Amino acid sequence: DETAQAPELILTTEGSGPPVTVNTLNLSPNPANSAIDIGFKVPTKMSAIFVYDMTGKLLQAVPASDVKSVGDYKMNVSGMPSGIYLVRTFDAFGVPHQKKMLIER
Repeated sequence: DETAQAPELILTTEGSGPPVTVNTLNLSPNPANSAIDIGFKVPTKMSAIFVYDMTGKLLQAVPASDVKSVGDYKMNVSGMPSGIYLVRTFDAFGVPHQKKMLIER
């Protein structure tokens, strides 16, 4: 389901011990008011960042050249109306990640 937030990916190998968390997308604060930090639980480089409304319409795109190396990206959301949005990006391995973002004013 495209609107569901990206699940945490768990990899295990039989007999290898406890499961290992690969990575998850973080949005903070969520709900947001004027700005939101977008990053990963385990810091990694992100590709472009895309923000969609709940109908799937692309509202904002941040090109990969504007996304800093490793760490969080601070996105200004002050011009967006209150509502639920979908943030989508790809990690350094090309794995897509998405999460719901709530804007409240």
